Amino acid sequence: MENKKSRIKELDFFRGTAAILVILYHYTTRYQEIFSHKVNYIINFPFGKMAVSMFFILSGFLICKSISRENSAINFLWRRFIRMWPCYVVAIVITTIVICFGGSDFADRIPSIKQFICNLTMIPEYLGQKAIDGAYWTQAVEIIFYMLIVGIIFFKKKDKMKEISLIWVSISIILNLLIKIFDSSILRILGILLIRTYSQLFITGILFYYLYSKEQNKVLIYIGLFLCLINQYLALGIEYTIYYLIEISIFYAIVIIRFVKITRFINNKFIIFISSISYPLYLVHQMVGYVIINKLENLGLENEIFIFIPIAVSIILAYLLHKFVEQPVIEKTKNIKISNIFRKKVTE
Repeated sequence: MENKKSRIKELDFFRGTAAILVILYHYTTRYQEIFSHKVNYIINFPFGKMAVSMFFILSGFLICKSISRENSAINFLWRRFIRMWPCYVVAIVITTIVICFGGSDFADRIPSIKQFICNLTMIPEYLGQKAIDGAYWTQAVEIIFYMLIVGIIFFKKKDKMKEISLIWVSISIILNLLIKIFDSSILRILGILLIRTYSQLFITGILFYYLYSKEQNKVLIYIGLFLCLINQYLALGIEYTIYYLIEISIFYAIVIIRFVKITRFINNKFIIFISSISYPLYLVHQMVGYVIINKLENLGLENEIFIFIPIAVSIILAYLLHKFVEQPVIEKTKNIKISNIFRKKVTE
């Protein structure tokens, strides 16, 4: 767990804001697309779907920050597993139970035993099964990113992160161009393994960390960010690219050069709280919220004001997961060094 003194409070602001935008998008625009609200909402958040990209940027930034003191690939993988999987499993159980009580509108979404088991791996799509909750697609992307970092740690290339990032985004650009010309299974597999669609977001976070750390040689960093912009457009189109430019400009101004000071908002207790529970909140909010919205609208509570009910329920569930699953597991395992356990077994 990150030392509180070393926490960068501006990152909490971005994480909390991104979580709020994603929830508002799912409960307004996305619900309308999937199920259709019984009345047209005046307020919608279609741009909220793009806020997920901030999680990937933050992941790149924070992983680059944390591996500076990590020399064991297996210890890194263990910490990521403990951080993600226990909370994820409990969230899947909660989501499945809620879906089972969702009624006829959710009957086709009740997972089979096979689907449920495959979802426990966090990569159900790669096993031929749908995710129980559509929001879980990001877990597989994060896992692939972590495996790439494992390779960097294992081959002792942490000091070459900038160069590796440039090579990675360059290959992503080539893959995206080739796939537009002709498609093949080899290109698709390479695209998955190198996260060609989202690599630029993780790389943006990595390069921003070097800027934040006052790296002297900035030429490679800015070249890399320019390549990230190109890949963003190739992979996700102009709409996401415009959002990306706005997002990284604000991030650069607030976190990197601190040109814009919004201390009052950054220290907002609610946003900091949401940031602290953002992972379990992301895991439980979507399908649980959909079922609640559906039930409310069937009772005649159709105005968008009532989405505060599923928001409140999701926040409470997320807090309980954070308090009784996420925090205790991390706290009890933070001093466990898997590499030492293996080393001990080998010498016995």
